[in-house]
Amino acid sequence: MKRFICCVLLALAILPLAALGEEMPQEVKTLYQADAGGVETASDVLNIRDAAGSAWCLIAEDGGGTWGYRQNASGEWACEWSGSLWPDGGDARFVREGETAFRVESKSLDAWMRYESRGAGFYLTAWRDGGAYRGYAVISDGEVTFFPDGGGEKEVIPIGEELRNWLYAFDSLAKTPEEMRARAAIGREAAAALLPGWTMAWYESFNDGTEADAAFYRMEGGKLTVRRMSLSSTEGKTWETESLAVPLSAALLQRLETEGAAGVLDGSGYGSTFLTEDAWDRDLIPIQGKILANDLQSHCLLALTEREGERRVAVAEMDEKGVWQVRESRPLPSGAGLDLFHSGDGELCVKWMRGDGECQCGFVRRADGQWRMAWAWAGEGDYALSWYGLCLEWDGPYEGVYAYGTPGFADLFEADLTALPASGEKAAAQMDTTGWAAVMNPAPEDRLHLRSAPGKNGDSLGKFYNGTPLRVLEEKGDWVRVRVGQEDCLEGWMMREYLAVDGALKSVRQAFPELFLREEYIGRRPLRIDGGGEAEFALQGGEAIVGIRQETRQWIVMTGDGRLCLAPLDWFWEGNG
Repeated sequence: MKRFICCVLLALAILPLAALGEEMPQEVKTLYQADAGGVETASDVLNIRDAAGSAWCLIAEDGGGTWGYRQNASGEWACEWSGSLWPDGGDARFVREGETAFRVESKSLDAWMRYESRGAGFYLTAWRDGGAYRGYAVISDGEVTFFPDGGGEKEVIPIGEELRNWLYAFDSLAKTPEEMRARAAIGREAAAALLPGWTMAWYESFNDGTEADAAFYRMEGGKLTVRRMSLSSTEGKTWETESLAVPLSAALLQRLETEGAAGVLDGSGYGSTFLTEDAWDRDLIPIQGKILANDLQSHCLLALTEREGERRVAVAEMDEKGVWQVRESRPLPSGAGLDLFHSGDGELCVKWMRGDGECQCGFVRRADGQWRMAWAWAGEGDYALSWYGLCLEWDGPYEGVYAYGTPGFADLFEADLTALPASGEKAAAQMDTTGWAAVMNPAPEDRLHLRSAPGKNGDSLGKFYNGTPLRVLEEKGDWVRVRVGQEDCLEGWMMREYLAVDGALKSVRQAFPELFLREEYIGRRPLRIDGGGEAEFALQGGEAIVGIRQETRQWIVMTGDGRLCLAPLDWFWEGNG
């Protein structure tokens, strides 16, 4: 659908309303002063009629604010739109071009925008930004043509309807042919051609047409696969995931052949993937009960089911032999649903009512296939969970108060959400601290050695900050053998007196350095914790620094799922404050 936009503009020397080149109708003046918070000044005013004969009063403000008022057939005025469609150039003025067209131009910026009416309202038809391109651009049906100054060779760039819809405000325009081609390259038509043999099921552009999301599906041997991707006009394809191939029911196969995807398939990921209950082959994927919602992901098929008055989450995955296996949660709270809009691939959000308030909790799929709770809001407060405990209070990006241990309500298939703790404090009281410890020096700025042997003569494997989570493996006198991070990470010995265990684990304050991964290293692979080449994963900027190896000038970094790695000190910095 075309955007209905009139542009007027912004700024110049501020003039009293009564001294403008064109006067506002008194009714418009009253409305404008009320709408704009009692403002008594404007930069310029244009009274004009559109091609349908409706009278318009367009108002420009200093700073880029613009207002459009239209008079209806009864003679009454009303505000049709307001916003900021022009940059603060300081000298913008309306220039009438015929009875139903006008420009807003700024001589100091060497810039202008032309609007024309072809019925009701006004539409952008041309623009110039002399600071970016020495020439001007004209929009016509399905294309934009750039005309360089001096009569050079013009450039014609086909664009789709989605991109045309974004061309209405000065800051949203593609100012050069190169920028316009880059945006057109991620338009609907261009995106549809990215995957030969796939059918586009959904497309959406945003951020002035500089980014887009798309979804495709493919049928092969009675099985449907969905592929989703994100596109950027500056970076190309930025994200992509492909779902499992799901064997469809005979009924859905027939509907796809006769109707196509519309009405039976939602590829956006914002709601149920399949819009019909009879979607997949129940003999091959034995999910029981009525299907209330579903989500096809890269590793599984999720479903919210109901049978005998109870709702459950069912997770269907294929085993090594290609046989679908189904796991179910315990019965959910009455009336529970899935929030598919706010959860992505590898995520699951359950919501329900408790009394008069809504409760929610989110689960994430780990690399080992387990679904673990990541956060919860259960009525009295929110709390976040990690692989080593529960966050009670954040003081900064990487420090806070944690209750370390193993929660009994974190596993999707074991958790009783009807009894989910209502607050972080109540959740902390249920933590099982057996086998857990954390570094806790009396002075937070101190760091504790992890040694290769139980004694101060053992080689140092690194020095660790307060709050570093540990698994206790063995005790020997004043020393404790611990594992830092998840399985197969880093093991060694630490002095018992500087470790928090049991009850003390509920009040450990983390002292991890508040440093940030530099932008140029986001997506870069760090070193393995054993120094044996690059790690199999890349840093994303949300990791915590838990220790340091000073002799090699490396930070010891822990990811959100407990993996350890090494990164040079200069990969991180203090940020801009």
